[in-house]
Amino acid sequence: MTRQELHSHLDGYIALRAALGYKVQRAWLDLNDFLQYIERHAPDLPISAQLALDWACSVRYAAGGQAGRLSRVRGFLYYLRASEPATEVPEFGLIATPRRSNPYIYSPEQIRKLIHTAEELEPLLSLRPHTYATMIGLMASSGLRMGEALRLTDTDVRVADSQPVLMIRESKFRKSRVVPVHATVADRLGAYRLKRGRSESFFKNEGNKPLSASSVWTTFDEIRNRAGIQATPDGRRPTLRALRHTFAVNRILDWYQQGLDVNRWLPHLSVYMGHVEPRDTYWYLSATPELLRRASDSFKHYAGKEDAS
Repeated sequence: MTRQELHSHLDGYIALRAALGYKVQRAWLDLNDFLQYIERHAPDLPISAQLALDWACSVRYAAGGQAGRLSRVRGFLYYLRASEPATEVPEFGLIATPRRSNPYIYSPEQIRKLIHTAEELEPLLSLRPHTYATMIGLMASSGLRMGEALRLTDTDVRVADSQPVLMIRESKFRKSRVVPVHATVADRLGAYRLKRGRSESFFKNEGNKPLSASSVWTTFDEIRNRAGIQATPDGRRPTLRALRHTFAVNRILDWYQQGLDVNRWLPHLSVYMGHVEPRDTYWYLSATPELLRRASDSFKHYAGKEDAS
């Protein structure tokens, strides 16, 4: 296979990934670098798994970076093997991936304190305290990512309809979805809209421009510190993203309390939250002690029924 043919396969692979809705810029940069690495070190086919591993480890990255590089090249090699059966694909687990930290879960009282503290931001008579109190309440009640909240346009927030919804457009992996919200949330969003006035972006700053991620992070840290909410002794940090984690965990706990089949309902939560992989939703079961205990109790109850029969 010539160099041109190899790059043609890469173009085909990237086009396929893009058509499936994946963001491909990072993959294209890494895989193009991988092909250059092949040309320098082992231009003769077939491509070996060791070569892919050597390339992934050839650059020093923060934890998980090398594993991510190997994962991206692994997908391409699977694709290439359809045309070149002798192509070797590196096995999983060759590079350790960092363990995902357990989520911080806010209590209802802490969320109320965050919203109340946001309402006291200065200048008191400005839009700023209303903006942050509304955004925190929305993220806590719907599980939105911060970027999704920031990208909301005025027309995306449809709270005057009989079923209030948010239109989340081209979020992670360019996926769009409709997010229903509770009537009480719709009322708060409508009140903020009246206070805010005309604007293309739903959330805006005092300069009538969309909020930036950096300003939101900085302001949330200020709110959290004023509210006196600190990290747990085991290192779980009360971040803005933890509002999303809290929403997911509380929803699952509510299902357990209602006696519902959680495994049946988890895929619905995946869709609602815009998870690309179901495992991102199932992670909450193993990462949250209360959910793990509930899942264990549920299994014991199920196993007891099986034994009785």
